[in-house]
Amino acid sequence: MAYILWALGGARRFSGDLSGSLKDYRSSLALAGKAKDPMGQGYAMHGLGGIERIKGNLSAALAWYLRSKNAFAKTQDLFAQAYAECGTGNCLRQLGRLKEAGRRYAASYRLYTLINDPVDLAYVDWGLGKIAMAEGRLDEAGRRLGMALAGFSRFQEQRGIVLSLMALAAVRHAQGRTGEGEKLFDQGL
Repeated sequence: MAYILWALGGARRFSGDLSGSLKDYRSSLALAGKAKDPMGQGYAMHGLGGIERIKGNLSAALAWYLRSKNAFAKTQDLFAQAYAECGTGNCLRQLGRLKEAGRRYAASYRLYTLINDPVDLAYVDWGLGKIAMAEGRLDEAGRRLGMALAGFSRFQEQRGIVLSLMALAAVRHAQGRTGEGEKLFDQGL
């Protein structure tokens, strides 16, 4: 039941039902705890972190990702470890704690590489590109976002493609390459 509620929480999240998703993840966490399933709890924490981040509750999201990181620290679930690191990096980036975020993304990148997960590596490239953009390292931002776009495009990961196009458009505008930026923006739109 904990697993089913976790999966349902994800489906609700991507359909836009954030309150329903939050309820499902909370129930999943409670049931996984009752079943003495720490990995199930960790996955529910991933979900709770994602919902809180989407809602803008970055401190709560960060706490959930850190708890999930601890839940998976001594397991062999490299995907879960990588996901927790990436989620933590996303929160830290959004909080403006860019150096810390970069370290989390680097840890996530290493783990996703170990399991050969190119789509999630593209999400890490996107995050690193956003950090470079925020720090004014526009050439590095363009390179990372271009890598992310290529990775997402190879696997038709539409959400990632849109995120990359929009961020890359902003970089091109900041570089004074407005025609290219507008074309990328229009593609993303």
